[in-house]
Amino acid sequence: MKAYPQLEARFKRLTVLHDVDSMLHWDMSAMMPLGAAAGRAEQMAAVKVLCHQLLTAPEIPDLIAAAEAEQGLGSWQSANLA
Repeated sequence: MKAYPQLEARFKRLTVLHDVDSMLHWDMSAMMPLGAAAGRAEQMAAVKVLCHQLLTAPEIPDLIAAAEAEQGLGSWQSANLA
């Protein structure tokens, strides 16, 4: 698989995880049952750890460099890399 689609898939997953975090945060603010705060905090922390791991994975710089060298990227794809 080329580098750009790999990056795209990673950032799509990151977006989904951010959506999950937002939903957990909303649920905590709007309808948290008594006694559930510790469990919810643990869930939110786990999602944030996954997000951090996706963003700081050691292969990310190499994928970005490889994607920048790929031929045939559109202007918006090039802008995403920048």
